[in-house]
Amino acid sequence: YRRSYSNDKEEYLGGLCRPGFLIIGQGKCGTSSLYQYLTGHDRVLPAVKTQIHYFIFNTKKSLKWYYSNFPTIESFLGTGTLMTGEALLVYMPYPSVIELLVKRLSPTRPNKLSADRHGLEAYRDSIRSLPKIIPVVRDPIERAVSSYK
Repeated sequence: YRRSYSNDKEEYLGGLCRPGFLIIGQGKCGTSSLYQYLTGHDRVLPAVKTQIHYFIFNTKKSLKWYYSNFPTIESFLGTGTLMTGEALLVYMPYPSVIELLVKRLSPTRPNKLSADRHGLEAYRDSIRSLPKIIPVVRDPIERAVSSYK
């Protein structure tokens, strides 16, 4: 599997898996707990490295670098795992993360969406293939009190 960028640079991504979910939230909202619950399931492997920050602080690094922070296809096949993902607190206040995620991880990006059914289906297929974003929120007053304690 190869991925081309707009600057015509091609990158080989064979053997690497992309995340199936990204949990975003704030401190003291349960983001890490939800991640631990999900990765505690037999069919979900945790990321190899935590706090990857690819869509905020490591945007200059390659997609191959990002995928290398997750289990390989061999580990998926060896364990019967279906999914991996990451959880980060820093993504919540940055709406640009979603735009960058779509640009970098979408296998196909239609330049212009046509109004016909084929264009709409291509867009839906592109969106369906992206990692699921799971926001975790909490009442801000309760969160501040919890953080203070």
